Amino acid sequence: MSAASGTTPPPVADSNISAFERIANARRASRARLQQDAPAMARPPVTPPTPEPVPTVTLDKIGDFLELDFRRLFVWLRAGLVWALMLA
Repeated sequence: MSAASGTTPPPVADSNISAFERIANARRASRARLQQDAPAMARPPVTPPTPEPVPTVTLDKIGDFLELDFRRLFVWLRAGLVWALMLA
């Protein structure tokens, strides 16, 4: 493993590092090397979600919800206003 990376490990007799520490150091070094060598993956741009269109509220929709017939109601109101104007 170290021959492929081009670095030579320190002599075992001269170092005060345990075998576990050497293995951990080698793993850390190989991870860092892999991160440096890996190409940066280009992520697609994040697009904000498109908002749903806001439903328009009309008198017909309100009338349907309240179970009213606004056309008939407005006819009665107009007729009442006509009577009120005639009597005034």
